[in-house]
Amino acid sequence: MSTHSGGRARRSCLCCTSTSVDLETTVVSPFVAYRAWNGPAELTRIAFCADGGFRFFDRGLSADESARSYRGYRTEQYFRDRHRFDPFYTPIHIDDPIIVMYKT
Repeated sequence: MSTHSGGRARRSCLCCTSTSVDLETTVVSPFVAYRAWNGPAELTRIAFCADGGFRFFDRGLSADESARSYRGYRTEQYFRDRHRFDPFYTPIHIDDPIIVMYKT
């Protein structure tokens, strides 16, 4: 497993610039790695802002990686890819009453 060097955390929050940020090592989801950069999962850090409660990954996605990650979102191919890595994942139907309730 590779480790992503560099990052966005730099010991300050992306939202409020607070320096009260704790960092923990974590792994980028294999599904995200596959979709975004077509490579293996990587070690990264997750930052927790003690002042604002915001959480973010040190390894952000480039514009190209983000576009690849969401290409074909909710299509049958997306579902097959996602289900391969996350067998518990099921498509959510947009007309589901619970989903509609949260959209309003």
